[in-house]
This record gives sequence, structure tokens and C-alpha cells, in this order.
Amino acid sequence: MKMKLHNKIFSTTIAAIAIAACAMQAHAQQKVVEAVKKDISGLQMTTDAWSKALDKLKPALSHKETEAKVEPWFLAGKISFGYYDRSMVDKSIGVNIDKMAVGNRLLQGYDYFSKALVLDTVRITDKRGRVKVRTKYSRDIRKIILSHLIDFSAVGGDLFIGSDWTGAYRAWDIYCNEARSPFAKRHRKQEPDSIVGYYRYYQGLAAVQAKQWADASRQFQNARSLGYAKKDLYDSWIASLLQMGDSVQVVAVADSANAHFGSGDSKYLRILINSYLNSKNYDAATQLLTEAMRRDSANAEYIGLKGQLVERHEGLEQALPYYQRAVQLQPDGARALFNLGNCLYKQAIALDDRRSEAAGKLYREALPYMEKAYKLDPNNDDARKVLSRIYYVLGSTKLDEIEK
Repeated sequence: MKMKLHNKIFSTTIAAIAIAACAMQAHAQQKVVEAVKKDISGLQMTTDAWSKALDKLKPALSHKETEAKVEPWFLAGKISFGYYDRSMVDKSIGVNIDKMAVGNRLLQGYDYFSKALVLDTVRITDKRGRVKVRTKYSRDIRKIILSHLIDFSAVGGDLFIGSDWTGAYRAWDIYCNEARSPFAKRHRKQEPDSIVGYYRYYQGLAAVQAKQWADASRQFQNARSLGYAKKDLYDSWIASLLQMGDSVQVVAVADSANAHFGSGDSKYLRILINSYLNSKNYDAATQLLTEAMRRDSANAEYIGLKGQLVERHEGLEQALPYYQRAVQLQPDGARALFNLGNCLYKQAIALDDRRSEAAGKLYREALPYMEKAYKLDPNNDDARKVLSRIYYVLGSTKLDEIEK
């Protein structure tokens, strides 16, 4: 009996000690929060002082007794933004700053504030049983973020230049989201669609660099919907969709791009025509190209495409005049030169077994076009292969050089 009583007293004592220890720890963490609040109230905070204040506060952000309270997170955000502001002051007076570190500190501050906004909700029930929501820090947080709106766009540029693609994407995402937020609207500080669209486009470019193709495509679409419709957007968007293997969307975007920029760049029309050809819709391909050529009958790219269409439909001999005309119009056009050289090369192959002399003549005729095409576009692997084959057939000493 005495032993049981002793054990009970001992267990009660241990529990009391544990409760007291927790209470002491909670009190200690709260004291840290109060001390940091006092520290940052000074008017002459340096970047070093801001950093030390954040280091001092960090244990309260992970301690179970204080991590669910809004105040530590609010202070952490305030400190991070204070560090950024002081850095900008230092920069203005000629002090060298680490733009990457300073930019990431601003993003970190935004994360702290975001956590505080989630926790800063107090529900009060009045005498009639109605529940009202009260916040203590949210308005101040929103005002601080809004006052740094342009800073997020600038930080995105710094991080992009420094090859921090993820950081740049986040900075521009924050800028675009906050620039269109209800709080910004209430304070008449919303950015116009054209500006937000511009940064959505650059956000897409950051995603491209990070090889996040789906994110890139989504931001390019956002930019387009906001009015940013320059040619570089369509080109980057199509490239991202190709990486994703989304051929259906590629055609849709190419169709839109062709309506705006088709007269200056035939690649959009080429995508559309190839799509029709792959689906064996030759009539649609012919109609599309005919309309384009009616608008611009001297466009070498269009004429070259017409040659490719005729080649598929009717044959090499019928396509040859189109390829020749394209080169006449565009003597330094790598694609036009390749198409003509390739057409002659294919004709030579067809004759090779029956009339080698005639085939040799075609090989020699194709050679200068293919050499020039390859010189203009050394990344064209098809041109390199054809040129290598022609050198081989003609016994050229250049064969070893090109195969290397």
C-alpha cells in the first residue's frame, strides 16, 4: 500500500515538473518574442542588426508553444522586409549588396507574412450568437506587401539574371498575384493588365529555363489573355508545348500566331500545313497555302512550302520549279537552298541504278546548294547527311572533313 502511494506521489510530482517545464519554456519563448519586438523598434537598424534579430526569433517559429501564434510570424516578416529596405538604402549610397541574397530575403519575408495571414484570424461571437472575424495584423501585412509591389518585380529580374529561375518565377508570381489582389484594388494600386501580362511572360521564360514546361505554357497563356501578344511569346509558347508533346495545342497556338505574324515568319504556316498533311487533309493544306500565297505571292517560304506540298502530291519533277523559284527570291535562305538541293539529290537517287551519268550530273548540281545550306545552318543534321552522301558518291576529299 505504501509502495503504491509512493509511486502515485512520484508520478504526480513528475507530471507537475513536466507541466512546469513546459510552462517555463513557453514563457521563455514568449520572452524572446517580446525581446525581438523591442530590438527592432530602434530607428537605426543595420542589415546586420536585422539578421541578428531574425536569428534570435527563429526558435519561436518552431517551438510548439509559439509556432501557432501569429505574432512571431508577423515579426519574422517585418524583420525580413526591414532587412530588404535597409539594403536598398545602403545600395542608394553606394554600398555593394548581394542582390541574390537580398532578393531571397524579400521572398522569405513574404512567406513569413503568408503564414501570419493564415493564423491572424480571431472569431468572436456576439450576444446574438453571430460570429464575426477579427484580425490584428492582416491589414498591416497587406500594406507592407503592397508598398513593396514594384520591389518584387525588380527582385525577379535580379534573380533571373543570376540564374535563380525558381526564385525569379516566385518573385514575378507574387508581383502578379498581389498586383491584381482585392486589397490593391481597394487602394487603387492595381497594375494594368498590360504590365501584369508582361511579367507573366517573363515568368514563363523563367519556367522555360527551369525546364518546367507546363508552368511555362500556363504563364504564356496567362500573358496572352492579359494582352501580351508579341511574337516572342508565341515562339516560346510553341517551344514549350513541343517539349510537352502537346501537338493539338501547338497547332492552336500556331494558328493564332500565323494570323498575326505569318507574313514575316512562315514557321507557323508550316506547322499548320504539316498538321494537315499528317492527318492526310490535303485539301485543307492546299487551301491554307493558296490563301497565304495570294496575300504574298513573292514569299520564298510560302513557295517552298508549296513545293513540299506538290512533291507529296505529284512528285519531285513537278515540285522542282517551286524550289528553284524560292532560291531565286531568297538566295541566302538556308531552308530554300536545302529544299532545292534535296530535291535534286532525291532525283539523282531515283536515277542512280539506271542512268549513272545523269545521276552524277544531278548530284553535282545539288552539291553547291547543299553546301551553302549547311554553311548557313550547320545545325541542320539532314543537310549534313545529304552532303556526306553526295561527297561519297562524287569521291570528294571533303568527305572525311564533314564526317568528323
